[in-house]
Formats: sequence, structure tokens, C-alpha cells
Amino acid sequence: MMVRPTSRGWCIAINAIIWLCVSQVNHNLMALVLACASLSVLIVSFIASLFTLRGIEIVRRPFDELYVGSLANLPLECRNRKRHRRQTIIIIEKLRFAQNRTLSSAVAALEPNESRIVNRAVMPSARGAYTLGKIVIRSADPAGVFCHERIVRLPEALVVYPSIEPLESLDLGEGGSLATSLTTNPTNAAGYSQDFYGVREYHPSDGMRFIHWKSTARYHKPMVREFERMSQITVAILIDGVGGKATLDAPALHLEATLIAAASICNYLSRKTCNLAFGIGGEKLMVLPPSPVEENWREAMLMMATMESGEIALTDVIESMVAMLPARSIIYCFSLNETEALHNELAMLAGRGMDIRWYHASKATFKSKLHHPHNTESMDTPRGLSPRRMSPELSMAQMIQ
Repeated sequence: MMVRPTSRGWCIAINAIIWLCVSQVNHNLMALVLACASLSVLIVSFIASLFTLRGIEIVRRPFDELYVGSLANLPLECRNRKRHRRQTIIIIEKLRFAQNRTLSSAVAALEPNESRIVNRAVMPSARGAYTLGKIVIRSADPAGVFCHERIVRLPEALVVYPSIEPLESLDLGEGGSLATSLTTNPTNAAGYSQDFYGVREYHPSDGMRFIHWKSTARYHKPMVREFERMSQITVAILIDGVGGKATLDAPALHLEATLIAAASICNYLSRKTCNLAFGIGGEKLMVLPPSPVEENWREAMLMMATMESGEIALTDVIESMVAMLPARSIIYCFSLNETEALHNELAMLAGRGMDIRWYHASKATFKSKLHHPHNTESMDTPRGLSPRRMSPELSMAQMIQ
């Protein structure tokens, strides 16, 4: 707790000292009265300021997931536990991941026993795992002479994920795209084989030929037949980690671009029926073996959020995962370096029947500070061992579709 004079308080204090000196030098009664009046205002205001934050409680409320470049809300609940009205207060919190490092919010006067939700808009600018700490609440006495501050410690862990760009479709085989998963069983989808599984509600991604007319008439809404899948596609996302170290003069825009593209693909797959495998290099090797996408995609997003550049390259990631991936897997590879060893590793995967989609982001292409990684992705799906070049000027549709 801290009480300090405001600019108005300092003016009144200086005024009191001046009038007190004048009264002592000139033995002037009026000057003495003015000095005493100023001192009285200071004393009363100081005592009043001690009570301005009594009964005020601050509680964190649940917040949505945070993504770089997207507005988010970090709500707080402000409560007045006393039977007296409280003046306007200011809530201040420092956020290391936000565009504006200090977030300030004004809360209008609280009535007795009132609770109010304070919505605070924030724009994350740096991915990673963070811990929210102390909050400063500030108020003043009715005359605005003294400012009263109190620190409230509300530790809370949060993760800021890489930016995500919307993808309408991806060429993943099985007729051009994967069916949207609408069932709790990830190995079932309409129209994959002739083994009947059941009936469910129609989705726009379903073909008209699968409509079950009797169920449609019964439930008064379109219903489709669902069949057992004969096999399930495995999609792997592998990310390089060498050469993406950021500095104040040269932010690692090329690394951030690959993470945005990979996160966008991962987010797209989260609504589909497939297996997802994930591997990322850098400071440490992080690998997720193939599993249903709903089990892996959030963990993959967390890995991308906390990834740091290091010595583990894309070739190391491939070597650690090659035995896990079944034949005919679709592999999205995002490299920051183009080496002969990487060409050989990808050629080996292609020789095993893998569908390789290789995207390369070079530091030279992304070195301009005028480009922001939120607007940088790669090109069309590659069909050979030559990488598609990622560039800040290309849209997501040009790079990934």
C-alpha cells in the first residue's frame, strides 16, 4: 500500500509552506490562517485517501485463447464489499506479451456491495507462455490531493499462440479434401466405404448421394448415411528450428511466418477426421507421434507457441519421426535452411511413398522490418523436392491452398 501526493497535493503543500513562512516573517494573521487551512486540507485528504480502497476486491475472470495479432479480452471482476460508495478507480497491469506493455482501465464509481465485470482489450504481439502477476489498483481522495495505490497479486498462467489465418480447403486426398468430423468416433465419416455405420445430420461437406431419405422425412431435416472408413490419412507437420534467433535489430520474421502457416494448417485439421503427427526443432526436439487430430492439435499449438530457435534442424526432426509415419502420409515441411542433407532426407521420405509438401522461408526474404509475420505465408502445394518459397508479399491462399 502506498499513499503519495498528486500534483494538486504538491501545490497545496507548497502553498501551505509559503504562507506559513510569510506569517512567521511578517507576523500576519491572514497568512497564518491560509497556512492552517492548507494544512487542514492536506491532513483531511490524507486520512480520506486511506479509506478509498477499503473493501475493493479484484478477481480474474476466465478469458479466451490468445493469438498473436488478434484482439483478446482479459476480464476482471471488481467488487465493493463495503456499504459505502467508492470513487472511480484505475486498474493497471503490465503485460510482457502485449503491444502496449501497460494496460490501464478505469472503473466508474462502485455502489455499495456492487460487483462489476471490467473487460480489457489487449493485442498480443509475442507468442509464448507467460505468467500474469501483480495488478495495481489506484484511487484518490474526493479532493484529488492524495493518490492511494494497492498491489493485488493474482498469478495466472496463459499461452499466446501464433497467429492463425483461415483456410477454406486443403488438398489432402480422399477426393480433394477431408470430410468434416461430426461424430465422436474419429475413424468414421460419410462415404468412405460400403460398410454401413449409421445415420447423422447432413453437413455441407457431405455428398448429396449419401442422403438417407427415410430418416430425412422422419426427422424433418437432411440426414446422411455414414460408413466405416477403410483407412485414415496421417498428416505430419515438421518445422525447422535453426537460424530463427531473433534480435532487437533483426526479428525472426521468417521463423514466425513458418509458425503461422503451420498453425493455420493445424487449426484447419482440428475440424477434420485424420491423424496428426507433429515435430519441431530449435532449442529442444519436440515430437508428437501420429494420433487422432483431436488428441494432438492443441499440444502441437502449445509447442509452436513456446518454441525457441536452437541447434536442432529439420533433418533431426525427420530422423526422429520417420519410423512413426505410415506410408502415403502427407508431410508438411517448413525449413529455414536449404541444405543437401535436407534434400536427401526429403528424397528418402518421397521414396517411401510419402506426399512431401516443402515450404522454405529464408532470412533474406524476410529481413525487411516493414513486413509483419501476420501477413506472411507460402505458396501452392509442392509436388516435388524443390521447396516453395515463402514471401511476405504472398497471401495464405497463394502459399498453402
